[in-house]
Amino acid sequence: MIRYEFFEALVRLAGLMYKDTKITKTYAEAFQNFISEIIEPNYDWAPGQEWRDLELWNLEINDLFHANLDYIRRIWVSYFTPSKKFFSKDDAH
Repeated sequence: MIRYEFFEALVRLAGLMYKDTKITKTYAEAFQNFISEIIEPNYDWAPGQEWRDLELWNLEINDLFHANLDYIRRIWVSYFTPSKKFFSKDDAH
């Protein structure tokens, strides 16, 4: 599934939940309700960009990364199996 398909699925779901049940009149209102009632209360915000700018994208980390790139690639390839095709947030802990 690519981004616009995922976005379309969310809009359709919002339409089923809010527009088709006559809670809202338009898909825009339905999607706004979906965001405010379903997505926002369950969103675990992480300050990702600030962390990247301060801690990840610097020369020290770049040098460390490039010095160990072959080992990192081996770990990455060995992690995935036919039944595990993605790396989740929980896997990073």
